[in-house]
Amino acid sequence: MTPKNTNKIGNYLIDSNQVYSIYKIENDRLFYRPAVSGGNHPSVTGSIPEANIAMAGFRPLLSAEEIKTFFTQLIKVRPATEPIDSKLFKELLINNNPLEIIPLLKQLWKTKNLPNTNFSGTNRDTLEDIISHLTLEFSLATKKSPDSIRKKIMASLVK
Repeated sequence: MTPKNTNKIGNYLIDSNQVYSIYKIENDRLFYRPAVSGGNHPSVTGSIPEANIAMAGFRPLLSAEEIKTFFTQLIKVRPATEPIDSKLFKELLINNNPLEIIPLLKQLWKTKNLPNTNFSGTNRDTLEDIISHLTLEFSLATKKSPDSIRKKIMASLVK
């Protein structure tokens, strides 16, 4: 995570399933709320000591270079041939690292598009949650529209 005292009001904190905006900093404590209306928990606000951000699993937005690396890897990685392991997927999502979830994303995409496959509601929801979360984060980081980011993610999954 970023070193102490580099967080500012308006910066974003990324959780494994939510993007928060810092709205107040007081006594080395960050106060945050969802970055956009809607989301999984639209009315949640919280605070955390600045020193505990990394331990809590928060991270800053990815940089433009990290997003470029994400798309490069998303195109390169081939989905695994093993069945989906939901325990492993949950652990990857909790780690809150987009580069680590690429294999999960590719595996879910592959399974979803296999003929005669029962793609469960849980897997469908997980796939959509990942894509929605990445779309929001990348849109905020690059200042591009969510639609264009989502299209780029989907096009990269197909490759």
